[in-house]
Formats: sequence, structure tokens, C-alpha cells
Amino acid sequence: MDLVLSLAIGVLLEVVVFFALRALFGFGAKPAALLVALLALAVYVPYAILNWPGGDVFAIHLAIYLVSAYALGLILGHREAREAAEGRIQGWFHWGPAAILAFFTVIVLFDAVLVVVASRGVPEPLIEFFFDDVGHRPGVSSKFTGVVEDDYQAKQEHYNRFLEQRRLQTMRGWQIRKGWVGEAVVGRPALFRIEVRDAHGRPVEKATVKGRFFRFSGPEHDTPFVMQEVAPGRYEASITLDLPGRWNLDLVIRRGDDRHEIKASTIVRKE
Repeated sequence: MDLVLSLAIGVLLEVVVFFALRALFGFGAKPAALLVALLALAVYVPYAILNWPGGDVFAIHLAIYLVSAYALGLILGHREAREAAEGRIQGWFHWGPAAILAFFTVIVLFDAVLVVVASRGVPEPLIEFFFDDVGHRPGVSSKFTGVVEDDYQAKQEHYNRFLEQRRLQTMRGWQIRKGWVGEAVVGRPALFRIEVRDAHGRPVEKATVKGRFFRFSGPEHDTPFVMQEVAPGRYEASITLDLPGRWNLDLVIRRGDDRHEIKASTIVRKE
């Protein structure tokens, strides 16, 4: 579920349950807020464990749900206390509770902004404002790229296989030309083409070519594809990518016992 949507639904449900406890069961503000917070934990924690969203998203949900319950108890609890002491209501709350609420609101909003930017990147209008030529600079990316994907030093066996594969590819000497036929635009099919030649310039025919466009921010946008040979040594595939910006490419070319791997990146223009 979308981060903003899940937060909004959760807070709205907390407000509804809070006022329902007060109206139907006569709960005071603080007991109702405590029960709402416990219910939020009882519902969200098991759900998050079964559908793990990541530690940062989990933490921001807990923070906002608990702060929302605390704010409800703080505001209406202070109102109840003043009503009991003075016998009448002079206002919703004193500046003290308001300051505390404002402090926690700023903290939560700041954390939410960090999570959204890390998972989705800076919004396009801000990118265009600060980096007006971002579409022409392939190295620009505003998203958190995640942890190191291939930790070769920690996985010695994997690292050795990587070195051996690189040595074989260097000895094989295949020449790879790749790119879009035209321009890649988000949401539109684009023709991706590669040409494969051996060390002597001869076309590498009848190979199996498979690949994957992906973004480090998450696997939900991974786009696998299989390329078809349309001419000797030339392979093509029609690919539609659903987000603008930088995409990474893993490409594997197989012919017989030969395996050739390519890692690259490309920029997809927004409409």
C-alpha cells in the first residue's frame, strides 16, 4: 500500500475509534487515547511482520500512529481537566500542549519527508527547479540506491566466480553495441537493440539474450525481457518502463557454453 495512503487511513481510523470510545462507552480522553494506541500496535505490528515494508517505513508508521493517539489524549485530556477545574471551557487547549504537539508534528513530518524522498526520489517539479537539465545528465538520481548489491569481498566464492567470469569475457573479446532505437519515454513501448560481434567482428548468431531493467529503490518496478534475433548478431525487444529517470540494466548473452554479462544504465524521459 502507498505510504501516504496507509498513514492517512490509519490516522483516520484512530480518530474514529477514539471518538467512538468516548461517545459509546464514556471513556475519558486519556484512557481512550491509550486504548487507541494499543489497538494500533495490535493491528499494525502483525500486519507489518507478515508484509514487511522495510525498517524505515515500519518506524514512521509506528511514530505517526502513536503520536496521533498521544495528540488526541493530550488535547481533549487537557480540555477535560480545565472543564473539571473551572466548570466551563475557555478554549481547546493551552499553549503548553500546543507547543508539545507542534514539536512532535514537525519531527514526524520531517521523518516522513525523508522516507518518501528515499523511496520515491525528489518530486519532479523540484528536480526541474533545481536541476533544469536533469534529463540530459545520466548521472543524476535523487533516490537512495540501497545497500551494495554485490558484496563480493564478504562472499568470497561469489567474488571468485565474478573474477573468473570477467577474465573469460575479456579473453572472449565480444563487442557489444546497445541502445534505444529512438528515445525511451515513460509509459510508452520503446525498441531496445543490441548488436553482438565476436573478437574478429563476425556476428554472434543464435544466442539467447535475456535482461532486466530495475531500480535499486525496490523490486516492484523490475522489468524482465527476452530479446529476439532479427538479423545476424542483432537482437531487439520492445520494452515499456513505468517511471522516469535512471534505470539500471542487467543483460546476459548465452551461446552454447559462453556466457556474457553486461551491466549498464539508461535514462527514461518523462512525457
